[in-house]
Amino acid sequence: MLLFEEMLKSIGYKDSTLVQEMKLGFRVTGWATKSNVFNPGFRAPQLDVEELRSRSQSIRQLLEHKVKSSGDQALDEEIWKQTLEEEKCGWLDGPFTEQEMSAFFASDNWLANRRFGILQNEVLRLIDDYTETLVNATFGARDKVKLPTADETAMIAKVLLSSVDEFGNVSVQLASGVILSGKIHPLSWTSQCEGQS
Repeated sequence: MLLFEEMLKSIGYKDSTLVQEMKLGFRVTGWATKSNVFNPGFRAPQLDVEELRSRSQSIRQLLEHKVKSSGDQALDEEIWKQTLEEEKCGWLDGPFTEQEMSAFFASDNWLANRRFGILQNEVLRLIDDYTETLVNATFGARDKVKLPTADETAMIAKVLLSSVDEFGNVSVQLASGVILSGKIHPLSWTSQCEGQS
């Protein structure tokens, strides 16, 4: 993360909060931090976070009736298996009972989002649905994000892949000629969680 932060500083990247947000996690409720990178835009939250919190118990009750088998036992088992693998990788915690969640938050006003799977080109993609619990409705942004083209994504991937060798050593040359180097974090996706995406 320090290497990435130095790289951003070296190019004068305008989003001064990006690395901190990557470390702590990005907001999924309330107003997103203005990036000063993307074009201005405006998407106001449709629902106040406190209003959502006050509705959380009834939303959970409604959601409880939607949590069921997909009808495909093999798919359901694979979703569960991949979810447990993500937990082992440290990408999520759990599983927890409702009582454990209420104790953790010292309140019954919390939400759990339904997870389901979609097969795309024979690859299972796990979906955590923040729309049906109205969490997405509480998010606002002052940026309009333009997604990169396939060519831009391929070029970025090529640069990133060429900066790491087979031993996990990273070397990046900045525009100034300075070379930043280091090792991939030992708990990165290349170690115990290989194959997870």
